[in-house]
Amino acid sequence: VPPTLLNTQFSEFTPDITPIILAAHTNNYEIIKLLVQKGVSVPRPHEVRCNCVECVSSSEVDSLRHSRSRLNIYKALASPSLIALSSEDPFLTAFQLSWELQELSKVENEFKSEYEELSYQCKQFAKDLLDQTRSSRELEIILNYRDDNNLIEDQSGNDLAKLKLAIKYHQKEFVAQPNCQQLLASRWYDEFPGWRRRHWAVKMLTCIIVGFLFPVFSVCYLIAPKSPLGLFIRKPFIKFICHTASYLTFLFLLLLASQHIDRSDLNMQGPPPTIVEWMILPWILGKCISTVKQIYLIYVFL
Repeated sequence: VPPTLLNTQFSEFTPDITPIILAAHTNNYEIIKLLVQKGVSVPRPHEVRCNCVECVSSSEVDSLRHSRSRLNIYKALASPSLIALSSEDPFLTAFQLSWELQELSKVENEFKSEYEELSYQCKQFAKDLLDQTRSSRELEIILNYRDDNNLIEDQSGNDLAKLKLAIKYHQKEFVAQPNCQQLLASRWYDEFPGWRRRHWAVKMLTCIIVGFLFPVFSVCYLIAPKSPLGLFIRKPFIKFICHTASYLTFLFLLLLASQHIDRSDLNMQGPPPTIVEWMILPWILGKCISTVKQIYLIYVFL
């Protein structure tokens, strides 16, 4: 290489701009593919609060160049072509990078708009990549794919692990993508094909019947959760109707309990619990157990 080309004074770019970073900035698929095949990669930048000797010295010498160098690296890492060519799981890489850039925008206030734009670019890439699915089978394979079973502790293999990760990393564009929503709708109305095309009277009658039968369904599920009826109750739509009917019943019992008026006599012990109050007790215990379970799940996934 001629010495003149190595002199940064004659270079159009700063020393931190390597060929693969420049190719990623322009999203040049062919050049990125050639460099990746040769084993070239973009180095991950240090954390913004890193106190290593390299970061401290670089920041002291020229803080602007240090910040711009980090921004240039993240611009390269957010390149759709680089993510597609260098990542084994482009969706997970886009999710994590988008989240990292969003958090970085809160620290690097001077470059907040640039980091937010890069974060949105990663979100849009994941959404556009999901647009390429051509069948329900392809969509299910993508949304159920996991590269680490420890991330989502469910061995069913049909738990929409990728969708859960998208929710974890606040990927609204990915979740709201039409293909994803269509699959969620089919899961929601499972066992009820053509539900949206049915007459409103049939829908209302079905909801009323299921709602009145929720005590029977609940007992059957507690006794035999793996039975055909138990699996039927676990369907999201049926579960929603049962939960709604249960909550309305709970509110009705509270209304009845609030109408019970006792005579106030300070010299006598209060009356024993009424039948309505005893009926309310299972709901309160169930709410407590449900709250503890939700806290546990939040702790596990976050």
